Amino acid sequence: MTLVWLLILAPILVGYVRGAPTINTLEVEVREDTPVGDFAFQIDATDTSGVPLKYAFITTGVYGDAASYFSVDENTGRVALARLLDRESTRVIRPQIEVTSDGPTRKAILVILGDANDNKPAFQNGPFNVEVPENTAVGTSLFFVNATDSDFNAAGIVTYSISSAREANLNVNGIRASSTAEVDITVLDINDNKPLFYACDSDPCDFTTVAHTFSCSVEEQSSRGVPVAGLNMAVRDLDDGQNAVTNIHLEGPGKDVFSVIILPQSSFVQISINRPLEVDYEENTTMTVQVVATDPSITGDCCSTATVTIKINDTNDNAPTFQKETYSLEVKEHSAVGTIIATITARDDDEQGTDNSRMRFEIVPSEFSQNFTIDEFKGILENNGPLDREALDPLANGVIKLNVSVHDMGVPSKSAYVTVLINVEVNNRISFDITEGSLATFAVTAVQEADGTGYIGNIALDQDIELDYEQQKGPYIFSVVASDTDGKKDVARVEVHVKDVNDERPQFPSGQTVEVKENTNETVVGKVEGNDLDGNHMLMYELLSSKCRCESVMGPCQQDWFNLLPSGDVTVNPEIVIDYEECDQATDRDAGNNKDITFSILNMEFVSTDNTASEETLFQVNTAAVENAYVGTIRAQGTLDSERKGKYVITVEAKNGRAEPELKNSTVIEIYTIDSSFRVELYFSPAVDQINENIDQIRSTLASATKATVHILRTISVGQVQRATALTLLEAYFVYLNGTAMQSEAVEKVLQEDLYNANKLSNLGLTGIVSGVTDPTVTDPVRFILLGLIGGLLIVLIVMITSLVCTQRNYKRKLKASKALQSDAMVATENQKPSAIVPGSNQMKANPVLNLIIDTTTDLGFDEEDSCTDKVSVNSLDYNIDLNMTEKDTAPMMVIEEENEEENEYHLYVEPLDFALASRGEKRRAPDAPKSFVNPILDTTDL
Repeated sequence: MTLVWLLILAPILVGYVRGAPTINTLEVEVREDTPVGDFAFQIDATDTSGVPLKYAFITTGVYGDAASYFSVDENTGRVALARLLDRESTRVIRPQIEVTSDGPTRKAILVILGDANDNKPAFQNGPFNVEVPENTAVGTSLFFVNATDSDFNAAGIVTYSISSAREANLNVNGIRASSTAEVDITVLDINDNKPLFYACDSDPCDFTTVAHTFSCSVEEQSSRGVPVAGLNMAVRDLDDGQNAVTNIHLEGPGKDVFSVIILPQSSFVQISINRPLEVDYEENTTMTVQVVATDPSITGDCCSTATVTIKINDTNDNAPTFQKETYSLEVKEHSAVGTIIATITARDDDEQGTDNSRMRFEIVPSEFSQNFTIDEFKGILENNGPLDREALDPLANGVIKLNVSVHDMGVPSKSAYVTVLINVEVNNRISFDITEGSLATFAVTAVQEADGTGYIGNIALDQDIELDYEQQKGPYIFSVVASDTDGKKDVARVEVHVKDVNDERPQFPSGQTVEVKENTNETVVGKVEGNDLDGNHMLMYELLSSKCRCESVMGPCQQDWFNLLPSGDVTVNPEIVIDYEECDQATDRDAGNNKDITFSILNMEFVSTDNTASEETLFQVNTAAVENAYVGTIRAQGTLDSERKGKYVITVEAKNGRAEPELKNSTVIEIYTIDSSFRVELYFSPAVDQINENIDQIRSTLASATKATVHILRTISVGQVQRATALTLLEAYFVYLNGTAMQSEAVEKVLQEDLYNANKLSNLGLTGIVSGVTDPTVTDPVRFILLGLIGGLLIVLIVMITSLVCTQRNYKRKLKASKALQSDAMVATENQKPSAIVPGSNQMKANPVLNLIIDTTTDLGFDEEDSCTDKVSVNSLDYNIDLNMTEKDTAPMMVIEEENEEENEYHLYVEPLDFALASRGEKRRAPDAPKSFVNPILDTTDL
């Protein structure tokens, strides 16, 4: 039997042995940079059966992930790459291969990934922050950096440089991969500098000029804390942080009179008055202090000293004083007009030659003040009209009393007064008159001679007439008559010859032009000629100033090209060569067609706040010639979008296209859009003209304080704050270089902190700062629509709540009345008779519908037992049901207590319904009980 089975199974076993192929591939190597789809390796398998082999990867089980990296040709056994390889994450892959002929054979093979230089170096332990003292020696090691490369062997070798870490060999892309790391090296300061003084003519200071002497000024008797003016001193320690701390104090003879500080948020030094009474011009015209700056952290050379000379300016602190307490003078009666009576003298101890010491004399108005005049500058007292002793008050005994005042021209002005007594002496009279000739031109007055023997007729020009030699050169001829009190007369013929004096100003004819060629060798290039209407004159010429137009701006010439001789000849300065191109009116130094300029826009883009750029075509440039200069005006072709935040960057080119060769230049302009809410209004007390004169100083002071560019829109007059004091509005924008702007609150805060510039602006008249006012005509319709909707919703809500409350209260009231009537019907007595009902009176049966507790003095209409309708009317007929129904009731009546929610409330008032119900129960017990109830709420006038 066994032999039979062997004979049967032998062919099958022989076939099985022949169908099992042999896999010879055990281990292969594939480079990690092999592209997907390229050849990876070949499966080597043999079979003796002669049946074609079939190749495959086992994709299930533990070998599934490894098989996903490859694909195999089932007929040839050629394996291609199906996924990217990475040796740094997976170094070995173990897929299982199945080869089939008459039967299958499986074997796991080892795929080793070959390294490729595909990774760049990476720094470890970054970022790097290092602190190094500023005196560290050259060559000192500061820190160590480490970079690693995950590639293998030579591919992972890293070299270092100051800019990057690089691979030593080329990578798979044929370059040396590199990585960089940012290293922050902080240089630590050491205290190796002492503070120094600098002369600064601008704010902020450039700290370039070290100085040891300074000068300034201050007004005498100024208040304590007032700073000196004109001090351009700044102090600075070049060290940093705590090493730069500087202490400052004063030395010298005036150290106690003044105080010194370093202004906050600044390096400027401010010297202020400490003892005002010792700052007196009359005592010292100048004072000197030494400012000492000390570094408290240095024990050696720690200090610097600067000498400050302070000029004391005089103020009007002294009043004029007269030389005499009273002046007693004499004058002859009928003295001629202009008779000098005396000279009144006074003195002022303030600085001579200034308004503080210049004095003006006046006669205080009185009865005889019109008869005298006084020279306001010299104090010469003269007779101004005829004096008649007999006409004076006899009690005065011929004495006239005047009061003379003197005041200086300082601010505020100071004055003094003195009494002048003038004794009028008696004299005979002779009068003079002009009878014919120049009656309206001259006047004659009688003046007594010094010895008293006679009178002199003084001929004077009428005070309203002015002689002019150039208009009438001939003599004036007239007759003078002298008459005494007896009527005797004498006549004299008078000729007045007018002498020519130098009273006419020289005049220059208009349109004088001198043309000079550049590089000229001529000495005299022209002549300036004037004329004078006076007869005998000689003109001398002097050059006061010269102006040149350079780059389209008229201003002082940079060099003195010309000289003007006293004879009027214009000569060339021999030390300077005249160059046409050096100061011409055009921005192109050439002339003719070579200087014609046209402007064009090369590029235009908008850069948003997140640095996103986009091309724009919003602006255009127009070329115009203005006074031989060329101006390119940039204009917007449309409306700017206020929602866009950023700047417009425009590249403008200027070229002279008509010239050969063509020359050109370009520049970049940045335009920021600023919202009108950033407009700042500054109010100044001076008038507009004075503000415009100081506009440059105001702009520079504001820019110095805010560190922003100040764009002034306009200056206008807005009214008066006091009598004769104007108020000027200055509107401006404060814009930084990055396009941001300051609002009025920020500007005001800066000026509150910067006392130095705030004091300068206060001296220039600054009185207040407010925010810019937006255009009141611009309205937002959406805003008004939303406000209308909100208002409508509120009204609807109020109406609904009110209706709900009234409905709820009315419902509760009716529900209680219904309960009461229902109870009444159930317990009605048989023989009870109803009380008399008198509608509209206060002697009535209660209305069962009403159940009120109404206090008219305190009820506000919100009682829970009330209703809107109840408050309108309390007529017993309102909402009345069949009150006679009680006539049919036979059940005994019981008292129904009200469901009062306010259980603790106590009052003496009895509800009408309670009283009615209670009376029905009492009728059985007391037949003679009253059938009425006094309701204080109702009145007989209800009907």
